[in-house]
Amino acid sequence: MAQQGQSSPAGADRASLDTIAAAVRKTEPSMTVTTIAFPGTPFSSGNHIAIFLTGNSPLTSRILKPALADARTGEIVAVRDMPWYATALFMSQSLHFGDYGGLALKVAWAVMDVIAIVILGSGIYLWVVRQRRMRGYGPPKDAGDRPPVRRARLSRWKQWKLPLSLALLTIIGLAVSLIWAGLWVATASAALSIAIGVMIVGAAQKRRPEHRK
Repeated sequence: MAQQGQSSPAGADRASLDTIAAAVRKTEPSMTVTTIAFPGTPFSSGNHIAIFLTGNSPLTSRILKPALADARTGEIVAVRDMPWYATALFMSQSLHFGDYGGLALKVAWAVMDVIAIVILGSGIYLWVVRQRRMRGYGPPKDAGDRPPVRRARLSRWKQWKLPLSLALLTIIGLAVSLIWAGLWVATASAALSIAIGVMIVGAAQKRRPEHRK
């Protein structure tokens, strides 16, 4: 960007920040100035002032857009969109930390994280127990005179329709709250709450005695 935008020779005179801010707002009226880097810093060149902007929508507020201004005249000499991979990285940060969409969505996100950790831990535990039994460290708990339990074979759709529905509901809820605001955030929080409720009810039902027979 510094090579693209030719600047005036270096000197003692510098344009005011108000002039530069007004110029960049005129160039990008739909964006907000978040950071200004002075000449000679790692985020600008010796003759330029770097301005970093973000959008005003829930989605574009996570994406940075850099601009360069001539340090002496205050003229905007270069504006460029971030590469697609940098844009994807900025968007993934909010999905990773769950720091968007309001308190209700953050609480739902935290509960889903806890559920995921419990599922992962229980899966590892069951795998270790199975490995120990296969290696002859002890008979299975259901060994004895009881006849083997025969379970009805379910079709793949019956096996996967509920997990796929919950996954789709979760993806829609997270995406909607990332892209839109207002009532959409409440709708996304409700969708995630439904998914969490179904998982909790399913786990509670499996712990009942009739489900263990």
